[in-house]
Amino acid sequence: DREKYGVIPRIVGILQKHAVGKANVMTGSRIMQLADMPASHGSRLRKFISYIRIHGLIPRLLSNQDGYWISNSREEIEECIQSQRDRITAQQAIVDSLTRDLSQLPERDLFTRSA
Repeated sequence: DREKYGVIPRIVGILQKHAVGKANVMTGSRIMQLADMPASHGSRLRKFISYIRIHGLIPRLLSNQDGYWISNSREEIEECIQSQRDRITAQQAIVDSLTRDLSQLPERDLFTRSA
C-alpha cells in the first residue's frame, strides 16, 4: 500500500501533463519510465490504472492497444465502454467454462498422489 500511494500521484501527474487527447496516447512502458517503475511491473501499472479509474482520480482515462489517454470525446468514451463490456463477456465465458469443468471433476483430485 505504501508503494501504491507513492506511485499513484506520480502516474496521475504524468497522465494529466502528457496524455490529454488521443493524439498524446502514452504507452504503459513510457508511463512506467517516467514514474521510475521497473519495466517488469506492467501488471502493477494496470492495477494502479484501475485504482485511478475506480476512484475517479482522472475522469475519462481511456485505453486501447496503443496506450492510455484522457479524452473529451463522447465517441472514444463509448468505444472504450464497449471494449470493457466485451472483455467482461470474454472473462465471464472463462469463468463459466472453469465452473463447468470443476463440476465434472470427481471428488478426489485426479492429479493428486495418494499417500
